[in-house]
Amino acid sequence: MIQLVTATKGKFSGTLLNTSTKNISNTAAFEHNTKPLHHVYNNAINQFKDTTDWIVFVHDDVIIEAPEALERQLNNLGNVYDVVGCAGIREVKLSSPALWHLMGDKTQHRGAVAHLHGGKKYMTSFGPYPDRVILIDGVFMAAKTKVFDKITFDETNPAGFHFYDLDFAMACHKAGFKVGVGDIAITHASPGLREFTQDWKNGDAWFLKKWLS
Repeated sequence: MIQLVTATKGKFSGTLLNTSTKNISNTAAFEHNTKPLHHVYNNAINQFKDTTDWIVFVHDDVIIEAPEALERQLNNLGNVYDVVGCAGIREVKLSSPALWHLMGDKTQHRGAVAHLHGGKKYMTSFGPYPDRVILIDGVFMAAKTKVFDKITFDETNPAGFHFYDLDFAMACHKAGFKVGVGDIAITHASPGLREFTQDWKNGDAWFLKKWLS
C-alpha cells in the first residue's frame, strides 16, 4: 500500500497533481499550507507510518504519468531500494551552492524528469536509471515506512521549503538505507529554483555545516 502526501498553498482540487491521482485512493493534501515542508512531512509520517508500506512525498505541480502503476513500480524498486526518487546524484562533493546537480560531476547524475514549457513536455534526462544514489530531488520522494523508525525530516532546518530533500536523503544514506532513482515517469510544471533567496541561503549554510562537520 502507498500513501501519497503533498502540500499546497491553495485548494488541492486546483493542482496538477490532483489531475493524476484519481487512481491513488490514499492521497493526503495539506491545503492552504504555510508551514515548512519538513514540519508537514513529519506530521504525515506520524499519521500514516503504521498504516502503509510507502509514503510518497510529491510536489503539487507534478503530473504522475502512470498513477495506476505507481504502487507496483515502487514495490519492484523496493526489492533493491528503501528510498526512491526520480532524479539524483551518485557521488557527492559537498559545496555551496548546495544543489544536488552541482555537487558532483555530470557523469554521476541519474534519472529523468519531464518539464512543461509552452504547453509542451520536454524530457530532461540526467543519467541512467535505476541506480543507487546519495542525494535525490524532492520533487518526488518515496520511502518505505521502516525508514521512519530511524530517520525523519530535520526540523532544525531554517529553510521552509528547501534542503528537506537533500538532508533526508543524506541522513538515509548515512544510516545505511539504500537510496535510488527509478523508472517513475513524472512531469514537473516548474523549472526549479529561480533565485537564491535569504531563506535558501540560510538552508544552504545549515546543510553544509551539518554534513561537513
